[in-house]
Parts: sequence; structure tokens; C-alpha cells
Amino acid sequence: MTIPVTIIGGYLGAGKTTLINRLLAERKPAGIAVMVNDFGAINIDAELLRESADGRIRSFANGCICCSIGEDFGAALDALRVESRSIERVLVEASGVATPANLKRQCRAPGFHPHGCVVVVDAEYHGRKLQDKYVGALLEQQIREADWLYLNRTEHGINLVDALQPRLTLDELVHLDESLPGSAPAKETSQTTLAFASVSVRQHQTVEKRTLTRLLSELPDWIERAKGFVRTPDRTLLVQHSGGRFDIAPIDTKAEPVLVFIVPANFEIALRKTLKGWHSWCLDTP
Repeated sequence: MTIPVTIIGGYLGAGKTTLINRLLAERKPAGIAVMVNDFGAINIDAELLRESADGRIRSFANGCICCSIGEDFGAALDALRVESRSIERVLVEASGVATPANLKRQCRAPGFHPHGCVVVVDAEYHGRKLQDKYVGALLEQQIREADWLYLNRTEHGINLVDALQPRLTLDELVHLDESLPGSAPAKETSQTTLAFASVSVRQHQTVEKRTLTRLLSELPDWIERAKGFVRTPDRTLLVQHSGGRFDIAPIDTKAEPVLVFIVPANFEIALRKTLKGWHSWCLDTP
């Protein structure tokens, strides 16, 4: 008996971590191991999932499972096999720049088999991102290679993605069984080559919430993703920025205060210039 590996993929900021937290809340973490991959030096998503997953976290950083850290992914599956008596399923939260076909190939490790890949689609910004000359091809490939699609934020843009199939509801995902609809193997396609860069900034002193809000509102549209933890004089805040929108919420965490920014590689120099203005409260600002 091999252990099924279900991949939760989708572009940066689509809502993968939120979906996995909802799945764990419904299903409870017993029997489920969660592997988290993040593009950047700090794995923010692993921190956000750690409580829900009851400690069953294997996290990766500085790259994407499908390319630069494949050996680490295989080693992590080997480590999980030692716990196989208690593990019934593995969930892999993929980097937002990963592609399903490559990920599924790496799930064929001894003792495991690829169950399939659910790609989360941000219905609000999907149409606009598809037209983006830098990232549109990657989004199209993720959808083309998916086994199932989960549409997020449909209250904002369902008409733009109405033709996307096959879809799953949250109730169908909660069961995570082998009889999910549309379970044919994902179609492999030619690989889209796209480079991304990440820059992390760390705090050396607290920042007022109003200052943080102003700085986030001034970020340019070509910043694909920003996420992390920021300390104010009152408490720590979770920052999420994607698709030109941002959200700030209080969070109880012991994690290091750090923000990770992700952009297409050709914007890295521009990103570093943009972040120069944050030097008054950030340490190691580029």
C-alpha cells in the first residue's frame, strides 16, 4: 500500500495556504502530513500552517519543488516513510511558481504515489493575470496541467473563469479520497521558462501600523507577492499582498519579523530600489 500525495498548487497569492488550513480544520490533522514549499529565504506559509497541522510540517525554501530543491523533496518523502504507519496522506503546498506536471513526477518515490494536483485559481484577478506578458504563460500552464481546479474569491470574478473545468468544491476536497471527480492523469505540456526573484527585509525596530499601511499602498503593481510578519508597538501583524491588494491582520506568532517580496527576475533591481525607502525600520534592506 502506497501513500497518496495530493498537491495544492496555484499562482502566488491565489489562496493555497488558506485552503489547506480550511481542509485541516474540517478533516483534522490526524493521518495527514503537510509539506510546504515557499519561494524565498523564509518559509512564511509553513508558519501559517504549523498550528493547524499539529507539527506535521516539512518545509522548503529558496526555490520551488519542481526545480531547484528536488533532492530535498525526495529526502523529505523518505523521512515521512518512517512515519508511514500513522500517515495516510500527504498534502504538498507548492510554490506559486511551480507547475503540476513536474511536481507529480517527483511524487513517484518509493512508498508514495501522486494522487493529483488541485490548482487554486484567484477568480478576481485570473483574467488580468492571464494577459500579463511576464506571468500569463505560467498561469495558463498551471491550469492546463491541473487535475482539478478550486476557484477562490468567486464573488469578485466568476464570469471570467466560468469555463474552467473540472472544478472541485470544498466539500469534495475535504474527503481527499481516490474517487474525486475528474481524476484522469494531468496532461503534461511543454515547460514554461520563467525566472522569479525574492528579496527579504527584516525589522530592527517597530513600525506604526499607519506607516506600514502607507508603504504597502504605494507598492507598484509589478510586485507579484509580499507576505510576512511585522511588529508594531502594540503587536505583531500578518501582512499579505498580492494582485494589487493587501491585508493586515493581528497574529500570535513567535516567528521572526520579516517580509518576503517576490517579483519576476527582471524586476529585482527595481524592487531593491523601491525598498530603499523602508530603511528606517528594516534591517538588511537591499
